[in-house]
Amino acid sequence: MGLDCVVDSTVLGRPAHKRQRTNGMGSVQGRQATASGDFREGREPAKPQTTDIKKFLLSYSQDSGVAGSSHGQPSPSKLEIYESLRSPVHLLSLLLSRDERFAKSTAIQSSALAQVSASDLITDEVAVMLDQHLVWHKLYFPYIPPLRILRQQVVASNHLDDASTVFLFALLCLIALDVPRSRLATHRHLQPALQSIVFCYGQATLFNVPEHRHSILALELIAEYRPLALVFSQLGAGRSLKGELYSTLAKRVALKLSLNDASSLLRERIRNAGSNDVEQLILDCLQWCSLTMAEIEAERYARGPRHGERDPHTSMQSSLEILRAFIGSGQMPAKTLFLFHRLASFTSELQAVHDITKGWSNLEILVDVMNRHEMSSKQEKEQFSIALQQLNEGRGQAEEAFPLLQLFDVELHIRHTNVVGLALFCAVMSGAHPGAIQDLNPEEVLQLGDHIIDNLKAHSADDPSRSSTRVFLERYGNSRLDELQRILTNFINLSDNVSLHGVRFTGLMRHTSSEILFTCKDIVENNAARLKGWGGLHDGIDMQLILFLECARRLEAMTQDENTEQAIAKGNLLAASANLIRNLHQIMLGWKRTVAEKERQTITSSMLSGGGSGSSNITPAPFIDTNDWLSDDFFADWNNWPQMDICDFSQWLVDDLS
Repeated sequence: MGLDCVVDSTVLGRPAHKRQRTNGMGSVQGRQATASGDFREGREPAKPQTTDIKKFLLSYSQDSGVAGSSHGQPSPSKLEIYESLRSPVHLLSLLLSRDERFAKSTAIQSSALAQVSASDLITDEVAVMLDQHLVWHKLYFPYIPPLRILRQQVVASNHLDDASTVFLFALLCLIALDVPRSRLATHRHLQPALQSIVFCYGQATLFNVPEHRHSILALELIAEYRPLALVFSQLGAGRSLKGELYSTLAKRVALKLSLNDASSLLRERIRNAGSNDVEQLILDCLQWCSLTMAEIEAERYARGPRHGERDPHTSMQSSLEILRAFIGSGQMPAKTLFLFHRLASFTSELQAVHDITKGWSNLEILVDVMNRHEMSSKQEKEQFSIALQQLNEGRGQAEEAFPLLQLFDVELHIRHTNVVGLALFCAVMSGAHPGAIQDLNPEEVLQLGDHIIDNLKAHSADDPSRSSTRVFLERYGNSRLDELQRILTNFINLSDNVSLHGVRFTGLMRHTSSEILFTCKDIVENNAARLKGWGGLHDGIDMQLILFLECARRLEAMTQDENTEQAIAKGNLLAASANLIRNLHQIMLGWKRTVAEKERQTITSSMLSGGGSGSSNITPAPFIDTNDWLSDDFFADWNNWPQMDICDFSQWLVDDLS
């Protein structure tokens, strides 16, 4: 479907509408956005530096003619480029490890580490206020304790003996203050001291991890929201984004606390509804599944079970089936529903990945897997919607369900797009690689663009003798770019229109920034293949350029720093990802200029060679740079655009076969 519900296939899709350029509330970069004060006055974006990101494009690794010459750091290895294709987080980590600006001001001087108590910094009243800004965070981590209770535990504890509690409390306060809301401005002076506390007690936790639930949660949160908090120098900043150390330690503590046994204990409680520990066991089970998901995502489905360990996919499925029984009996805490269904959608994607890799060379199997995953996604969405309806019956809180449904829709769409993308990859590579998919090496994978071009150029679209692979790519590949664009559109919609308890959308920081960057890079790769194969770009290039800039602006608006360059220097992932997306925008804009210039030269040459008395007076139309007509307030009020309602999910994912 792409953006057909918003605009036509033309650049703007509607007659130009004259609007008064506004300052303050009127433009994306120069407004407060809404009364909630989540966006600040306009900022100057960081200057794009495209020289290094080009080296991670497949087109550059195969033929520098598309991406152009590049200077600076040495080119990445083929293994690094391969890793950047497999994982959004790996892509972000590899790129920022090579950015000399990123986190250059993160080094913490030991003399600056103030020995101040977190409970003295944050009063009970402030703790309650900060807790109200963690509503989005608690969707993903429903076992976050109330900050006021956590503060009381800090007051009652011996800080040296209970480092994980102080670590968790200071970290949660710091994360809450990262929420870009004007109400928090008067408390942001507390951030440097909180950062020092997080660094001190985080280091103490790393070197002697307490066997406590607070240790697990703190390690989960720091990996996702503050991965640079324990980094002492710029050298390790980019590498820390993968979060492997944090997830490994969290899993180790969870095993020591027997969180992996929670599902077995819950199975025994199904018949005993009066058990007092059911809610805690449910939270333990969900946390164990979350840790397993983080571990699998970090390795991007690469490994099987270690010796003596159950297959992680099977383990998660078994745990979630037990939890589903508690949903049916009404014992599932309301705060856990989003995480449960998010984990269920992940296991569905994981099952699809397993089935695709198992039957990767059979196109019929690939089609069947995609269809089954689409149906599974639709069913999961319906079950989540029903659960929310039952929860809100008689409570008059239906408006709270709407943002959760929107967020879950976005999650499902990304997962199905991943499944279709893997199926397309396997379809292409199966014709070029005779062995098993596990035997593919990075060098073969990096030839993906050439294999696609070879398949599509071998026959015309109306050739009845074209290969089954070509037909498969036509059927599912044509809609893929639309689905990638929809990911960006959904993100813009979430950022502009969705709030929960008065707090505008605040996603998982590392996940959100890397996922949007990865999607933009995927779109660039698609255009690069078109450019190499046919010398042209996608018909929707103008809208893609618009979406890139708007996503960059939304990511920048989620930061609290007024200056984007300073935010990048501090190691802010949102600002750094926005800058990388601007890099990709500049690359595609350069390609568009090149294509337009070649077309103009061709037309001019044709006109002149055709002779005629008036041919010498013909002046080719000048190239119009999108920056010339794309005003800052083009997306200033997203509410004025036709919005995508909560629609039937099957219609989201249906392929355009016409």
